[in-house]
Amino acid sequence: MKKIIGILSIIFLVQSCGSTSIKPDVKDNKNIDFTGHIKNAVPLDISKPVLEDNRLEKSKIGWKRAKNSYGKRAGSIKTALPVETIIANGLVEGLKQNGFAIEKFSRVSIVGSVDRFWIEANPNRWTVEFTGNVETSLRFIDNLTEKELYRSYYYGEYSESVSAPTNKTWTEIMNKALSDMIQEVMDDKDLSDALVGIWN
Repeated sequence: MKKIIGILSIIFLVQSCGSTSIKPDVKDNKNIDFTGHIKNAVPLDISKPVLEDNRLEKSKIGWKRAKNSYGKRAGSIKTALPVETIIANGLVEGLKQNGFAIEKFSRVSIVGSVDRFWIEANPNRWTVEFTGNVETSLRFIDNLTEKELYRSYYYGEYSESVSAPTNKTWTEIMNKALSDMIQEVMDDKDLSDALVGIWN
């Protein structure tokens, strides 16, 4: 068993030298169900979220290895799409699953920022634990009155330990962290109440 793990570790060391690009998409998570309290606000129409990238580190979303043999981190992980697009697409999927119509000209718009989109590597003896974190701040605006209906901060996280991670590993970890964050939005009862109150 140790021999197999050793071979996998060597493969991982070779693969972790250069940078790689991943494309997280929550629709890749099979049987994902984002149904939550927010469905009570249907049939409200909402526009696709417009987000700004507010991260301190914008050139990458993490490292393949925590440290190499020289004590430095190695192998940057990047995204094929801008992180704000990835999160906006995920939110659209969550809203659609709850019955919302996504319209260009809508009653409610969503604006906000991506505060964190990061995967952290923590080496153990035989494996590496990767933890994905997604953080975003959202504001919901009534386009008719131009008043802010609601604002909040949302967070998602997912961890997994693997012996020889690949692009698929990092993609799945970030997908699940993103899904965790989206579910938090859809389950926000205060948000649901604020959207329902638009009719009153």
